[in-house]
Amino acid sequence: MYSNLDAERIQRGYTEEYVAKKLGITRQEYRLRSESGAFLESDALALVGMYGKSFEYLFF
Repeated sequence: MYSNLDAERIQRGYTEEYVAKKLGITRQEYRLRSESGAFLESDALALVGMYGKSFEYLFF
């Protein structure tokens, strides 16, 4: 759903499992949230910090 979020993950060589562990969730939950767009606010803030990109860039 969020192409920039996926692009940043892939560019850095991060697996979905790696990012999920950083968020404290399972890979399956990460995939579900990514596909549905239902990231929690805490997830979004963690991802912004992890990638060093703006919220708008990652999620719009």
